[in-house]
Amino acid sequence: MAYSERKNWSDIFLPDIKMKLGLHLLETAPDVEDRERNTDLMVLTGKIGRIACRVRRRKFYELYGDEFTIRNSAGVHQTEYQKILAGWGDILFYGFCDLTETIVENYVIIDLNVFRQSAYVTDATKQDNGFGDSSFRAFKFSAFQPELIIAKSDGMEDKVKKRSLFL
Repeated sequence: MAYSERKNWSDIFLPDIKMKLGLHLLETAPDVEDRERNTDLMVLTGKIGRIACRVRRRKFYELYGDEFTIRNSAGVHQTEYQKILAGWGDILFYGFCDLTETIVENYVIIDLNVFRQSAYVTDATKQDNGFGDSSFRAFKFSAFQPELIIAKSDGMEDKVKKRSLFL
């Protein structure tokens, strides 16, 4: 599948992703902010500026819901993996769509700064995407410290396990 086809498919979910991100990245302002500064909502942190979004099809949720993937090779352009390691992106919204492919049903919000600081980042195995036009790296949530996950949907609770002390 060509980049433009993948991009057009994933862009369908952006309105839903924006609503879901708002639940986790916005908070109700204290009354004093409303009274004195015309403020009803506040962004939780000023550190978050660039948000990467990745949506996978529902059929992959049962098999791969305990991991997230990042594109590792794709022709001549710099890949998501290379951009992340170069310091681009603050968080990654990673989700699985529903069966109708109209909304994101299950998701996690990943802190890319925590991801970059992990020794596990370079150890993940490369895998082909099945179309032969790119590859990706798959990362198990359980291999990272709990701070990797900023927020998650209820459906991801059983998929995102706490890191084992024995890893």
